[in-house]
Amino acid sequence: MNKFSYVATDVNGKTTRGNEMAEDFRDLQQKLREKNLYVTSYRDLGSGAVDVKYKFKTKEVSFISRQLGSMTSAGLSLVRALYILQEQQENKKAKAVLLDIYEEVQKGKSFSDVLKSKPGVFPEMFVSLVPAG
Repeated sequence: MNKFSYVATDVNGKTTRGNEMAEDFRDLQQKLREKNLYVTSYRDLGSGAVDVKYKFKTKEVSFISRQLGSMTSAGLSLVRALYILQEQQENKKAKAVLLDIYEEVQKGKSFSDVLKSKPGVFPEMFVSLVPAG
């Protein structure tokens, strides 16, 4: 399933914007037709499992970086360190993002690729520095 951002009109010509999960464009069209909406434009946002958007603050990124560094230096795997980080997170939206990152890395994606697939969640500088490290 992919997440789509769309602009649609109803039978009266009223414009509506929104997001919808769908397999492909045809599935998106069908789901919106059931709501009496007709797609005028759309954008495929990818298959991000996290529906919640959260932007980490600089302090949070600094804390996450220190924690990941400490845990991996102590011999823990990156996957285990990410699991511990998301378990300790109190903010529900941040926890959901970290859980998604953990699951993607556990499936075999590289940490840097997962961060790149979540634009706006982490500062660009952080995302650029991860593959360099």
